[in-house]
Amino acid sequence: MSVTVPIKSIDLRYGSAIAIHALSWHDCEDILNELGEDCHTRIAYYQGTLEIMSPMARHERQLVSRAIEIGASSMLREFRKSLSNTLKES
Repeated sequence: MSVTVPIKSIDLRYGSAIAIHALSWHDCEDILNELGEDCHTRIAYYQGTLEIMSPMARHERQLVSRAIEIGASSMLREFRKSLSNTLKES
């Protein structure tokens, strides 16, 4: 049995994730296009599995970000905050 649900109708709680298996890269790109640029979820695709993750609540993100910053600083590593990126194989 197969069920079709609009991707935007899936509601994830903060910090939760859903995995969808057996997808092609083309399917993944279609989902990315449907979600659009204002998408507040994180998307990861690897070897046919798409994972859609809801970000943590704001205060949790700040705590994790600060912990990484402190860890990098203690190892004398350069740390630079950045926005999300989409990397595609050419």
